[in-house]
Amino acid sequence: MKKNLPVLVFMLIFQFVIYAQESNFNFGSKINFGGTFNSFSTADGEDANLELLFSFFGNANYESSNFNFDSDIFIQYGQLVRKNSLPQKTQDQLIFNLTPSFRIYNTPSIRLFWQAKGETQLRKGYIDEQE
Repeated sequence: MKKNLPVLVFMLIFQFVIYAQESNFNFGSKINFGGTFNSFSTADGEDANLELLFSFFGNANYESSNFNFDSDIFIQYGQLVRKNSLPQKTQDQLIFNLTPSFRIYNTPSIRLFWQAKGETQLRKGYIDEQE
């Protein structure tokens, strides 16, 4: 027991120090994946296609009394796959936001912030298409 006493004391102090600190950083993410299969018949014959969609949302934020930093990213990609043709893009998005802010006055609480946003443009296209 005496041999393990320093280890036990260290673990108790370590647990107290870790849980006593206030966490100012948080993050999260969310992933979605889906697909739709369609099969239909016409006078010309049968046709089938598969549509796939993937999306990802993530965020990371830091808070303190005088400075905050918020960020997030959104990615979405989809494609339509048909027999005897190249896959066609149906969704193609990338959006990210970066927002730092500084406190100017305590009362009333007024903050100065600057938001930077980047975004892609959705356009029709095919996989392995050369431009």
